[in-house]
Amino acid sequence: MNSTGRLVILGASLTICLCWALLPQAVAYDRYQEGCNTTNCHGDFTDSTSPKGSVFPGGDKHRMHRASSAMNAECDLCHTAGDNRNPYLGSSDGTSNNAGLGCTGCHEAVGLREHHSANAVTTCYQATCHTSGSTAPPESTAPPYYGTGDTDASDPCNTTATGNTGENWTLGDFVGLDNDGDDVYDTADSDCGGSSDTPGEVLSVIVSSHDFTTGTVDLSYATGCSTLDNVLVWGSLDQVATYNYSGRMCAIGNSGTLNWTYPAESLFFLLVGNDGTAEGSYGRSSSGIERPEETVCTFPLDLTSTCVP
Repeated sequence: MNSTGRLVILGASLTICLCWALLPQAVAYDRYQEGCNTTNCHGDFTDSTSPKGSVFPGGDKHRMHRASSAMNAECDLCHTAGDNRNPYLGSSDGTSNNAGLGCTGCHEAVGLREHHSANAVTTCYQATCHTSGSTAPPESTAPPYYGTGDTDASDPCNTTATGNTGENWTLGDFVGLDNDGDDVYDTADSDCGGSSDTPGEVLSVIVSSHDFTTGTVDLSYATGCSTLDNVLVWGSLDQVATYNYSGRMCAIGNSGTLNWTYPAESLFFLLVGNDGTAEGSYGRSSSGIERPEETVCTFPLDLTSTCVP
């Protein structure tokens, strides 16, 4: 059953900072715990979450960087002997593969500075040595540590929406670093062949099979343009007039197919795409009004420059 409006009804009969870092010889703070860790910035190096909203596997950002099940970084990429989990931003012991660049080995120094500036964090611009600087390399340029065998970080464009690959290390999202500091992430950046447009609307949803016994359906959908991931939201059928959502599946991927066990016999559901930063349209109601945003999956609705397929 094809639903070009992206609204599908199921019934009983299936009626359908990181830290501020600069060049090793001149950094905003010498060490992470000397300023990056403040409560309105990035939190303690062993906190389980960041004030910015990131959730770290293993219960803290240190384990996210170090654990073999996550980023799998060699200790000496980040640390100097005896620094007590408070790494220097611009230096470290290094390894046989990499000179010791500290945090800046992954968090491109100029790009990180520009990213903070673009988000109105100007603390370090008050220092005379940080009033201006070089242009950051393009988003597509791999930072020095990437792909060297000392860490699993590898893809500055972060092209695959799968956990523990590319730059995907935090839980619940597939957003990497803003390597060049222009506030455009991953494949949305034109340096990675993307567009600065926000995601387009999911083009169609088809229920290709339905099992009444198990309450499962196989969905096929045509992904919107500039989309990296999708969210499935649903609500009780008697709430369809107001789009009162009661459930959701965040980060279902971008494959165009989904096997879903739905929670009730009579419901409506919607699919909406995102680019890891913003969500696209939920479509319009029969009266031509944009359907309301579901807010649990955290991406803000942005229709200011929606791409056209």
